[in-house]
Parts: sequence; C-alpha cells; structure tokens
Amino acid sequence: MEETKQTAVEKVESTEQQGINAKTFSQEELDKIISNRLSEAKKKLEAEKDKAIAEAKAEAERLAQLSNEEKEKELTQKQLEALSEKEKELASRENKLKAIEIFDEAKIPIKLVDFVVDSDGDKMIQKIEILKESWKSALSEELQKSVSGEVPKDFKVNSSKKREVVTSF
Repeated sequence: MEETKQTAVEKVESTEQQGINAKTFSQEELDKIISNRLSEAKKKLEAEKDKAIAEAKAEAERLAQLSNEEKEKELTQKQLEALSEKEKELASRENKLKAIEIFDEAKIPIKLVDFVVDSDGDKMIQKIEILKESWKSALSEELQKSVSGEVPKDFKVNSSKKREVVTSF
C-alpha cells in the first residue's frame, strides 16, 4: 500500500517537473513566430508563381517564333496526347469494372481488384486467372487444415457418469 502511494507521489512530481520545463510564450512572441512563418510561406508562393509565369512567358515566346503551320502541328500534337491519356483512363475504368464483375462471379474479395487492373485487357485477364488459381488453392489449403484434425480415441461412454447425470435430474 505504501509503495503505491510512493509511486503516485513520484508521478505527480514528475508531471510537475515537466510542466516547469514546458516553455510558455507571450503574445508578442507568438505574433512574431506566426508572422515569420507566414512571410516564409508567402515567399515560397511568390517564388512558385514567378516560376510559373516565367515558364508561360518562355512558352509564349517559343510559340511566337513558330510559323502558323508549326503552331497548328504542335497544337494538334498536344490534343492527341491529351486524347490518348483520356483513352487510357477510360480503358482502365472499363477494365476495373470488368475485373469487379469477374471477381464477384468467382467470389474473390473486390478489395483485391486494384492489384490486377491494367490498361491492357489481355494482361489483366492473365493476372485475374493467376489470382483466381492462387485464391482457390489457398482457400482449399485452409479448408483442409481446418477440417483435418484428430479423431477422438475413446468413443465409449462411462456408464457410472451416465447414471450420475441421469439421477441428478
């Protein structure tokens, strides 16, 4: 009992010491810290903005030097790249939906879909087949482990215990 009181007193003393060691700030100090951090963040944003403006100016100057035909060619190239990227995204979404359907039919958790989704449908089907086989084998192994066990050795019922149970009612 006395030991618990002593440890409790030690804990109180240690928390008091921690409170003494904690630094407190005045309002002026807090204002100064906050203003310093805000000015650093503002400088960082200004630098990023200046960089973006410089890049845009350089691109505008480069485009100004090109002929109309070259401008159209470059614009067409950018549009084709954007279109290609959107097609990849669309194919990926369609493949994900297809994979979800296959997983649902095979009773595989849908959480695993992201591991097999690919923009190439054939690769995705191959990945799904590999996962299906692995999933089935893992399930069957676990089922065998849970089903297999030792059979009780003695099936005989002790008649004296049986009488005790019956007479107790």
